[in-house]
Amino acid sequence: MNTYELSHHYSRSNSFYGVKAAMTFHELNIMCAYIQLLQCELPVPQGAEDTIGKENGAALLAAIFGLDIVREEMPCIRTLDFYDNWNEYCGGDLSRYLGEIRAVAKPGAFRALLKNMADECRDAIRRYRAGAFFLDSPEKWISETEKNIDRLQFVINGGAVAPEWAWRTQDGSDCAGEVFVRHDGEPDFPAINCD
Repeated sequence: MNTYELSHHYSRSNSFYGVKAAMTFHELNIMCAYIQLLQCELPVPQGAEDTIGKENGAALLAAIFGLDIVREEMPCIRTLDFYDNWNEYCGGDLSRYLGEIRAVAKPGAFRALLKNMADECRDAIRRYRAGAFFLDSPEKWISETEKNIDRLQFVINGGAVAPEWAWRTQDGSDCAGEVFVRHDGEPDFPAINCD
């Protein structure tokens, strides 16, 4: 088993996160690119992170691919930076890696990402209440973030994004009417034209 450290160029956390996996660094990069491409198709509700970093990246690699999370600092053979992964595997050389990315697609990946977003919303409320950051309108922010947890659960259960939520993706695309979680057992593929 290889141990890889996870990082993000703009991470706020000093905590160690890694994964143990019987795979090459390239194969891990492919899995991370898959997760990041799916994340881009999802809404960015208030309270949830808009990027994949080391903490949520480790959780998603465990949930989607069954990798073991490592929280105790130890010798690692390489460090995977999600920022660099995005730039190489999802950006400039996407066409080179797209076949490999599609080959690792898993059923339930969107569900795992949405569950992670709901967890991030819960964590954001907890961190605010613990004094980790300040808000101008905390009651409004907490209320909206709590609503987003319920909305995310609705979408996790297979519901469509309601227009009145005004959810948009990172690139500003409207998510109204989108159904991200299917119950057909088919892999979740990034919506990229692969032909």
